[in-house]
Amino acid sequence: MTRSVMTMRWEHVLFLHWPVEPARIRETLPDGLAVATHDGRAWLGVVAFTMPEIRPAASPVGFGFHEVNLRTYVRPSGGGPQGVYFYNLDAAD
Repeated sequence: MTRSVMTMRWEHVLFLHWPVEPARIRETLPDGLAVATHDGRAWLGVVAFTMPEIRPAASPVGFGFHEVNLRTYVRPSGGGPQGVYFYNLDAAD
């Protein structure tokens, strides 16, 4: 069994997503990434949450913060598994 490197927990999570024409997203992506679609649409998402404790697995002390990110879903241009592309990721200190 593989041991965890770190632990975290999300609370008060909000996922908001809007369908977008794939061409609108495509023009914003860096080279090497393609738009991942679902039912022919790309998706733009805002995700907000609180991470009350994130810490290395061996540490008894962690820290927490609030986060908001703007994201879309992508895949490698040559094919491969889907992933998340973050346009912006803001975290409070």
